[in-house]
Amino acid sequence: MGQLQRYRDLAVLMGNHPAVRAVLSEGDARDLGDLLLKVADKTAALDVLVIDAEGRLRASALGLDAPMELAGQPFVRRALRGALGWGHGEAMPLSQRAYFHAAPVFSPPGQVLGAVVVVTDLNGIDYNWRGSNPRPFSPTAAARS
Repeated sequence: MGQLQRYRDLAVLMGNHPAVRAVLSEGDARDLGDLLLKVADKTAALDVLVIDAEGRLRASALGLDAPMELAGQPFVRRALRGALGWGHGEAMPLSQRAYFHAAPVFSPPGQVLGAVVVVTDLNGIDYNWRGSNPRPFSPTAAARS
């Protein structure tokens, strides 16, 4: 589960980034896509999205439209109410099995400006889980060797 937690932490960290706050309060998203792409590339996230308080996509690491109608998703609604949100589903065309972490973006006085959503490919994480644990020691197998 630690592999998914780092994406939750990434959403929280990016929710505090001054460039994300600036886009949501001032409205100029031209340079934010480059920053989000660098973050996605360095963390192996499928996409990093910035959504305004009305649920509209403001910026994306990949420059794509949102992988789904985000405003109605429970994890986005939760983040827009000021809490961490999470969920899973399709993120086509990126992945049929994606996990989403959403973190609120707060203004300095504490108003929710929007949310950061980090999209993760569950297929890659499942693959790593299967191969990440060593085989348990079996005394009977060792005796046969």
